[in-house]
Amino acid sequence: MLRYTEKSIAVKAAREASLWLDMPYSVLAAICSVKIMPSSYSDSGVFCSRLVAEAYRKAGGDLVDGQPTSKITPAMIEEEPNLQDITASLFELAPIGYNLDALSALDVDVLPWVMDELSETRRICAEGVLPAIREYEDAHPTKRKLIPSFMRIIELLVSGKELSRNDAAGERENLAAIDRALSASILESGLEESYNNLVSFKTRTLLNSSVTRFR
Repeated sequence: MLRYTEKSIAVKAAREASLWLDMPYSVLAAICSVKIMPSSYSDSGVFCSRLVAEAYRKAGGDLVDGQPTSKITPAMIEEEPNLQDITASLFELAPIGYNLDALSALDVDVLPWVMDELSETRRICAEGVLPAIREYEDAHPTKRKLIPSFMRIIELLVSGKELSRNDAAGERENLAAIDRALSASILESGLEESYNNLVSFKTRTLLNSSVTRFR
């Protein structure tokens, strides 16, 4: 495990990384990080090393400087001098009772996580806002293209509240369109219902654990 040497930057990077929640992993983008990209390919795909590099750069960290994040590989990050290996301080070596090298994905049953469905719903919701996002970007070409995760759309709308009502560039109008599209997408995707179900699930879980504890 690697940790950035400056704690304040690491904390900021963690916040930046949270804005990528629910974005699907792009196998093609990962392949294109080490191969020549086809002319028709968009470099907005998400893969592990790109996410890490994007988060640290936005946080002000010097991570594999000089390379576009779409071309940064795990090997480059592993050799980064600003990252400290802290594996030994977190884990202890211990013998195992089976041959780890012989394990495959079929040897372990992976249980579904309660957040899986909600993450998929948020992803679908964000995709529903994509046309309004692209109209915003076309109207304001100096703005950086947005990778439309649900959390990043929310961040964009929150930042728009600081704009003056007399905004000459008309950005408020575009953001209002995104806001309307997001509201409609939340209703169509069932996101609000999913959140309510999750809260209900957590409440039942807490109640059950309390009953078990005090029997």
